[in-house]
Amino acid sequence: MFIPSAPHDAGTAIGAAFVVHCAKQKSLPERGNSSPYLGPAFDRREILAAVKSAGFTPRRSKAPARDAADMIADGKIVAWFQGRMEFGPRALGNRSLLADPRRPDMRDILNRRVKHREDFRPFAPSVMAERADEWFEIGAHSTRS
Repeated sequence: MFIPSAPHDAGTAIGAAFVVHCAKQKSLPERGNSSPYLGPAFDRREILAAVKSAGFTPRRSKAPARDAADMIADGKIVAWFQGRMEFGPRALGNRSLLADPRRPDMRDILNRRVKHREDFRPFAPSVMAERADEWFEIGAHSTRS
């Protein structure tokens, strides 16, 4: 099974077009030639201008992952932005909101104050693979073939 990276409503249309293309070419899709990072990239000058125009003071971190983890542990919401943007409206790691999922009110805070959207919208948790069974009921681990 091949799933192209289009995690939004257009994914169905893109997937259907891909099936037709492969059928006409009489070939299967090649593995490993897909990336969700098809959106634009921004240079340092553009990023600094956007940060300043939003009323924030930019600062450079020598340990961005550690600083983000510390801010999240302190109850802050971190806007993570790196590299090219993902294709489509769903964040896949290069542009994501990071927050502490242990706070029962965090989903409401993100939906109401940050995203300005309906309360029922979910968020996806991220954990290190080797610690996933501490947070989720995993069952049997899948294998790659």
